[in-house]
Amino acid sequence: TGDVLFGAGHNTFNVEAGATSGAVTELAGQRDLTVSVAATAGSTATVDITKAETHQVTSLTVGSGGVLTAKVDPTFAIGASNTTPIFDTTVHAGQSGADGTATFANGAQIGVSLDGIQTAQTAKYIFVETSGAAGALNVGTLGQTVLKNSPFLYTAAESSDASDVYVTLTLKSAKQLGLNASGAAAFDAVFQALTKDDALARAIIAPT
Repeated sequence: TGDVLFGAGHNTFNVEAGATSGAVTELAGQRDLTVSVAATAGSTATVDITKAETHQVTSLTVGSGGVLTAKVDPTFAIGASNTTPIFDTTVHAGQSGADGTATFANGAQIGVSLDGIQTAQTAKYIFVETSGAAGALNVGTLGQTVLKNSPFLYTAAESSDASDVYVTLTLKSAKQLGLNASGAAAFDAVFQALTKDDALARAIIAPT
C-alpha cells in the first residue's frame, strides 16, 4: 500500500501477484507508461488506484487473473462537467509517438470507486479510451464489474465499443435497496441531503 510517482522517460507498472493500493501518478505531459496486471498466464493480482485522475498509458494489459480498479470523480462521467477517461492511450496535441493499446483477457475484472456522491441516476465513465484503430483495443469476456465502495447505493456494469471501455453506475431504486414504503418516501430527501454534506457523503461511500 502506498502512492507511486513516476518520473520522465519510460516507466513500467507491472503487478503479477498480490494486491497493491495507492495513487499511480505520472509527471504532467508524460505518456510513456506501461501498466500490466496479472499479464502472465496463471498469475493473479489486484491493483486499486486510489487517486481520481487520468492516466496516459502506451500499453494497458489486464490478464485473466487480474483485477484493476480506479477512483473516479463523478464529474468525470460522460456529459458531466469534466468528462475524463481513467486510462487514455491516445496521443495528445504536442506529444510524440504512436497511440497505445489496451488489452483485457477473458475473465479480467475492472471497476471503480467514487470519491464523492454521484447525484445522477445513471453515469457512464470511460474506463479506457483508445484511438479506435485496428488492434488498439482488445476486450475479452470480462468478469463481474467491481464497485469498491457504496455498492449498497449503486449497481455497476461494464460495456465497450470499437474504441473504448466503460463502467456505468446506476443508483439503486428504493425497491432494490429493500426499503419499506416509509423508507422509500424518505429516500430522495435523505439522498439530496447527502449531496449537500461532503463529510457525511464521504463517510457513506467510504469502503468498509
